[in-house]
Amino acid sequence: MKKLVNQGLILLLIILGIYYLSYRHTSPIFNEFNYFNPENIVTRSYFWEPTFKNAVTKISTHIVVGSVLDIPEESIGMFRVEVTENLLSDVKEDIIYLYATNNLFRKNEDYLFMLNKMSSTVYPHDFYVPLEEFVFSVDAARDRIKRLENPSQQKYIVPFQEEKYNSFTEIKKYIKNLKSKNINLYKNDTEIVIQAKNDEDLIKMADYILLIQPASITPNSNNMIMITRFVELETFKGKLEDTRILLLPTGIKLDEKYLVFLIDHRESVTLATRHGSIISEKDERFKELIEKLSQ
Repeated sequence: MKKLVNQGLILLLIILGIYYLSYRHTSPIFNEFNYFNPENIVTRSYFWEPTFKNAVTKISTHIVVGSVLDIPEESIGMFRVEVTENLLSDVKEDIIYLYATNNLFRKNEDYLFMLNKMSSTVYPHDFYVPLEEFVFSVDAARDRIKRLENPSQQKYIVPFQEEKYNSFTEIKKYIKNLKSKNINLYKNDTEIVIQAKNDEDLIKMADYILLIQPASITPNSNNMIMITRFVELETFKGKLEDTRILLLPTGIKLDEKYLVFLIDHRESVTLATRHGSIISEKDERFKELIEKLSQ
Protein backbone atom coordinates (compact mmCIF):
# COMPACT_ATOMS: atom_id res chain seq x y z
CA MET A 1 0.00 0.00 0.00
CA LYS A 2 2.82 2.38 0.95
CA LYS A 3 4.54 1.59 -2.35
CA LEU A 4 1.36 2.44 -4.25
CA VAL A 5 1.03 5.74 -2.37
CA ASN A 6 4.66 6.63 -3.12
CA GLN A 7 4.15 5.79 -6.78
CA GLY A 8 1.01 7.91 -6.79
CA LEU A 9 2.86 10.85 -5.23
CA ILE A 10 5.68 10.52 -7.74
CA LEU A 11 3.18 10.47 -10.61
CA LEU A 12 1.39 13.51 -9.15
CA LEU A 13 4.66 15.41 -8.82
CA ILE A 14 5.56 14.56 -12.44
CA ILE A 15 2.16 15.82 -13.64
CA LEU A 16 2.46 18.99 -11.56
CA GLY A 17 5.98 19.53 -12.89
CA ILE A 18 4.81 19.22 -16.49
CA TYR A 19 1.93 21.60 -15.78
CA TYR A 20 4.28 24.12 -14.12
CA LEU A 21 6.69 24.08 -17.05
CA SER A 22 3.83 24.44 -19.53
CA TYR A 23 2.25 27.29 -17.56
CA ARG A 24 5.58 29.00 -17.07
CA HIS A 25 6.20 29.26 -20.79
CA THR A 26 2.70 30.04 -22.02
CA SER A 27 0.91 32.10 -19.37
CA PRO A 28 1.45 35.53 -17.86
CA ILE A 29 3.81 35.71 -14.90
CA PHE A 30 2.09 38.19 -12.61
CA ASN A 31 5.04 39.19 -10.47
CA GLU A 32 4.87 42.36 -8.41
CA PHE A 33 6.80 44.66 -10.71
CA ASN A 34 7.60 47.22 -8.01
CA TYR A 35 9.66 44.66 -6.11
CA PHE A 36 12.20 44.35 -8.89
CA ASN A 37 14.96 46.40 -10.39
CA PRO A 38 15.37 46.76 -14.18
CA GLU A 39 17.27 43.47 -14.43
CA ASN A 40 14.44 41.35 -13.01
CA ILE A 41 11.43 39.68 -14.56
CA VAL A 42 8.37 41.88 -15.04
CA THR A 43 5.24 40.17 -16.28
CA ARG A 44 4.95 37.50 -18.95
CA SER A 45 7.05 35.25 -21.17
CA TYR A 46 8.58 36.54 -24.39
CA PHE A 47 11.23 34.83 -26.45
CA TRP A 48 13.51 36.71 -24.04
CA GLU A 49 12.89 36.96 -20.31
CA PRO A 50 10.70 40.08 -19.95
CA THR A 51 12.98 42.23 -17.86
CA PHE A 52 13.16 45.95 -18.44
CA LYS A 53 16.77 45.52 -19.51
CA ASN A 54 15.78 42.93 -22.13
CA ALA A 55 12.94 45.19 -23.28
CA VAL A 56 15.57 47.84 -24.00
CA THR A 57 18.28 45.63 -25.51
CA LYS A 58 16.44 42.70 -27.13
CA ILE A 59 12.67 43.19 -27.44
CA SER A 60 12.19 46.83 -28.54
CA THR A 61 13.19 48.16 -31.92
CA HIS A 62 12.37 51.76 -30.95
CA ILE A 63 11.89 53.68 -27.71
CA VAL A 64 10.47 57.20 -27.82
CA VAL A 65 8.80 59.76 -25.61
CA GLY A 66 5.62 61.23 -27.01
CA SER A 67 2.11 62.53 -26.57
CA VAL A 68 -1.08 60.78 -27.70
CA LEU A 69 -3.04 62.86 -30.23
CA ASP A 70 -5.87 60.50 -31.17
CA ILE A 71 -7.45 57.35 -29.77
CA PRO A 72 -9.06 54.75 -32.10
CA GLU A 73 -12.81 54.33 -31.94
CA GLU A 74 -12.60 50.57 -32.46
CA SER A 75 -11.43 48.26 -29.65
CA ILE A 76 -8.10 47.71 -31.41
CA GLY A 77 -6.78 50.31 -33.79
CA MET A 78 -4.31 53.06 -34.58
CA PHE A 79 -3.21 55.73 -32.12
CA ARG A 80 -1.60 58.86 -33.51
CA VAL A 81 1.41 59.93 -31.43
CA GLU A 82 3.56 63.05 -31.60
CA VAL A 83 7.19 62.13 -30.92
CA THR A 84 8.96 64.57 -28.62
CA GLU A 85 12.18 62.65 -27.93
CA ASN A 86 14.03 59.68 -29.44
CA LEU A 87 15.77 57.43 -26.94
CA LEU A 88 16.39 54.28 -28.93
CA SER A 89 15.30 54.70 -32.50
CA ASP A 90 15.69 56.16 -35.94
CA VAL A 91 12.19 57.66 -35.99
CA LYS A 92 12.38 60.62 -38.35
CA GLU A 93 8.67 61.44 -38.45
CA ASP A 94 7.10 63.88 -36.00
CA ILE A 95 3.92 61.79 -36.02
CA ILE A 96 3.87 57.98 -35.75
CA TYR A 97 1.09 55.39 -35.57
CA LEU A 98 0.70 52.82 -32.80
CA TYR A 99 -1.49 49.73 -33.19
CA ALA A 100 -2.95 48.66 -29.84
CA THR A 101 -6.10 48.19 -27.76
CA ASN A 102 -7.89 51.51 -27.32
CA ASN A 103 -7.70 51.48 -23.49
CA LEU A 104 -3.92 51.40 -23.39
CA PHE A 105 -3.25 55.14 -23.67
CA ARG A 106 -5.10 58.37 -22.90
CA LYS A 107 -5.42 61.34 -25.22
CA ASN A 108 -3.12 64.33 -24.59
CA GLU A 109 -0.98 62.42 -22.08
CA ASP A 110 2.76 61.76 -22.30
CA TYR A 111 4.33 58.32 -22.33
CA LEU A 112 7.57 56.45 -22.63
CA PHE A 113 6.80 54.12 -25.55
CA MET A 114 8.66 50.82 -25.98
CA LEU A 115 7.89 49.71 -29.52
CA ASN A 116 8.31 47.21 -32.30
CA LYS A 117 8.31 48.65 -35.81
CA MET A 118 6.09 47.07 -38.44
CA SER A 119 6.81 47.77 -42.10
CA SER A 120 4.81 46.26 -44.92
CA THR A 121 4.21 47.24 -48.53
CA VAL A 122 0.48 46.52 -48.15
CA TYR A 123 0.00 49.18 -45.46
CA PRO A 124 -0.17 52.88 -46.42
CA HIS A 125 2.41 53.75 -43.74
CA ASP A 126 4.69 52.14 -41.18
CA PHE A 127 3.31 51.60 -37.70
CA TYR A 128 4.50 50.43 -34.30
CA VAL A 129 3.23 47.88 -31.81
CA PRO A 130 3.83 48.86 -28.16
CA LEU A 131 5.02 46.37 -25.56
CA GLU A 132 1.84 46.35 -23.50
CA GLU A 133 3.62 45.16 -20.35
CA PHE A 134 5.97 48.14 -20.54
CA VAL A 135 3.65 51.15 -20.74
CA PHE A 136 4.99 54.09 -18.72
CA SER A 137 3.20 57.39 -18.14
CA VAL A 138 5.51 60.38 -17.90
CA ASP A 139 5.24 63.33 -15.54
CA ALA A 140 8.16 65.43 -16.75
CA ALA A 141 7.40 68.31 -14.39
CA ARG A 142 7.79 66.05 -11.35
CA ASP A 143 10.46 63.90 -13.02
CA ARG A 144 8.44 60.71 -12.43
CA ILE A 145 7.31 57.65 -14.37
CA LYS A 146 4.64 55.09 -13.53
CA ARG A 147 3.83 51.74 -15.10
CA LEU A 148 0.37 50.74 -16.33
CA GLU A 149 -0.62 47.67 -14.34
CA ASN A 150 -4.27 47.36 -15.38
CA PRO A 151 -5.38 48.95 -18.70
CA SER A 152 -9.12 48.45 -18.18
CA GLN A 153 -8.97 50.29 -14.83
CA GLN A 154 -6.15 52.62 -15.89
CA LYS A 155 -4.31 51.64 -12.72
CA TYR A 156 -0.69 52.78 -12.51
CA ILE A 157 1.96 51.70 -10.02
CA VAL A 158 5.46 52.80 -9.06
CA PRO A 159 7.61 50.57 -11.29
CA PHE A 160 10.93 50.00 -9.57
CA GLN A 161 12.04 49.17 -6.06
CA GLU A 162 15.20 51.19 -6.54
CA GLU A 163 13.84 54.70 -6.27
CA LYS A 164 16.29 56.31 -8.68
CA TYR A 165 14.83 54.33 -11.61
CA ASN A 166 11.42 55.87 -10.99
CA SER A 167 12.90 59.16 -12.11
CA PHE A 168 12.16 60.10 -15.73
CA THR A 169 15.65 61.55 -16.05
CA GLU A 170 17.36 58.46 -14.64
CA ILE A 171 15.40 55.93 -16.68
CA LYS A 172 16.27 57.86 -19.85
CA LYS A 173 19.95 57.69 -18.88
CA TYR A 174 19.58 53.95 -18.27
CA ILE A 175 18.07 53.43 -21.73
CA LYS A 176 20.65 55.59 -23.51
CA ASN A 177 23.51 53.77 -21.75
CA LEU A 178 22.22 50.49 -23.18
CA LYS A 179 21.64 51.82 -26.69
CA SER A 180 24.79 50.25 -28.15
CA LYS A 181 23.69 46.82 -26.85
CA ASN A 182 20.32 46.82 -28.59
CA ILE A 183 20.33 43.91 -31.05
CA ASN A 184 17.66 45.51 -33.27
CA LEU A 185 19.06 49.02 -33.53
CA TYR A 186 21.09 48.74 -36.70
CA LYS A 187 19.06 46.07 -38.48
CA ASN A 188 17.40 47.00 -41.76
CA ASP A 189 15.28 43.88 -42.23
CA THR A 190 12.09 45.87 -41.63
CA GLU A 191 12.86 48.37 -44.36
CA ILE A 192 10.74 48.24 -47.51
CA VAL A 193 10.83 49.84 -50.94
CA ILE A 194 8.33 52.68 -51.09
CA GLN A 195 8.33 53.08 -54.89
CA ALA A 196 10.43 51.80 -57.78
CA LYS A 197 12.51 54.31 -59.75
CA ASN A 198 10.82 53.30 -63.00
CA ASP A 199 8.92 50.45 -64.67
CA GLU A 200 12.11 48.60 -65.58
CA ASP A 201 13.27 48.68 -61.97
CA LEU A 202 9.89 47.40 -60.78
CA ILE A 203 9.91 44.53 -63.28
CA LYS A 204 13.45 43.60 -62.29
CA MET A 205 12.83 43.55 -58.53
CA ALA A 206 9.60 41.54 -58.74
CA ASP A 207 9.81 37.78 -58.20
CA TYR A 208 6.33 37.33 -59.65
CA ILE A 209 4.26 39.41 -62.05
CA LEU A 210 0.64 38.34 -62.50
CA LEU A 211 -2.58 39.50 -64.04
CA ILE A 212 -5.31 38.71 -61.52
CA GLN A 213 -8.96 39.32 -60.79
CA PRO A 214 -10.22 39.33 -57.18
CA ALA A 215 -12.77 36.61 -56.42
CA SER A 216 -13.49 37.73 -52.84
CA ILE A 217 -12.39 40.67 -50.71
CA THR A 218 -12.50 40.75 -46.90
CA PRO A 219 -11.12 43.61 -44.77
CA ASN A 220 -8.74 42.62 -42.01
CA SER A 221 -9.30 43.51 -38.35
CA ASN A 222 -7.99 47.07 -38.66
CA ASN A 223 -9.72 47.74 -42.02
CA MET A 224 -6.43 48.91 -43.54
CA ILE A 225 -5.81 45.99 -45.88
CA MET A 226 -7.92 43.51 -47.82
CA ILE A 227 -7.62 39.73 -47.63
CA THR A 228 -8.05 38.95 -51.30
CA ARG A 229 -8.77 35.59 -52.86
CA PHE A 230 -7.97 35.86 -56.55
CA VAL A 231 -8.05 34.13 -59.92
CA GLU A 232 -4.75 34.13 -61.81
CA LEU A 233 -5.48 35.16 -65.41
CA GLU A 234 -1.93 35.35 -66.78
CA THR A 235 1.63 34.96 -65.52
CA PHE A 236 4.41 37.20 -66.84
CA LYS A 237 7.17 36.29 -64.38
CA GLY A 238 7.73 33.56 -61.79
CA LYS A 239 5.29 30.87 -60.76
CA LEU A 240 3.18 30.88 -57.61
CA GLU A 241 2.71 27.30 -56.49
CA ASP A 242 -0.17 27.34 -54.01
CA THR A 243 -0.81 31.01 -53.24
CA ARG A 244 -4.32 32.13 -54.14
CA ILE A 245 -4.75 34.69 -51.37
CA LEU A 246 -2.96 38.05 -51.17
CA LEU A 247 -3.03 40.92 -48.72
CA LEU A 248 -3.74 44.02 -50.81
CA PRO A 249 -4.44 47.69 -50.05
CA THR A 250 -7.96 49.02 -49.69
CA GLY A 251 -9.67 50.30 -52.83
CA ILE A 252 -9.48 47.18 -54.98
CA LYS A 253 -12.70 45.97 -56.62
CA LEU A 254 -14.12 42.60 -57.59
CA ASP A 255 -15.05 43.64 -61.11
CA GLU A 256 -11.57 44.87 -62.11
CA LYS A 257 -8.43 43.14 -63.32
CA TYR A 258 -5.08 44.04 -61.77
CA LEU A 259 -1.45 43.69 -62.71
CA VAL A 260 0.46 42.86 -59.50
CA PHE A 261 4.20 42.88 -58.85
CA LEU A 262 5.14 40.57 -55.98
CA ILE A 263 8.21 39.48 -54.03
CA ASP A 264 9.05 36.65 -51.66
CA HIS A 265 9.32 38.10 -48.17
CA ARG A 266 9.84 36.11 -44.97
CA GLU A 267 8.18 32.91 -46.15
CA SER A 268 5.27 34.79 -47.69
CA VAL A 269 4.47 36.72 -50.86
CA THR A 270 3.74 40.44 -50.79
CA LEU A 271 3.70 43.52 -52.99
CA ALA A 272 7.16 44.51 -54.24
CA THR A 273 6.69 48.19 -53.32
CA ARG A 274 4.25 50.21 -51.22
CA HIS A 275 3.28 52.39 -54.17
CA GLY A 276 2.94 51.29 -57.79
CA SER A 277 2.91 47.50 -57.43
CA ILE A 278 -0.77 46.99 -58.12
CA ILE A 279 -2.11 48.49 -61.35
CA SER A 280 -5.79 48.52 -62.24
CA GLU A 281 -6.87 47.83 -65.82
CA LYS A 282 -8.39 51.33 -65.70
CA ASP A 283 -5.02 52.90 -64.94
CA GLU A 284 -3.26 54.60 -67.86
CA ARG A 285 -0.07 52.64 -67.05
CA PHE A 286 -1.82 49.28 -67.40
CA LYS A 287 -1.73 48.90 -71.19
CA GLU A 288 1.84 50.17 -71.44
CA LEU A 289 3.09 47.71 -68.81
CA ILE A 290 1.25 44.80 -70.42
CA GLU A 291 2.97 45.63 -73.72
CA LYS A 292 6.40 45.75 -72.05
CA LEU A 293 5.81 42.42 -70.31
CA SER A 294 4.56 40.76 -73.49
CA GLN A 295 7.68 41.57 -75.52
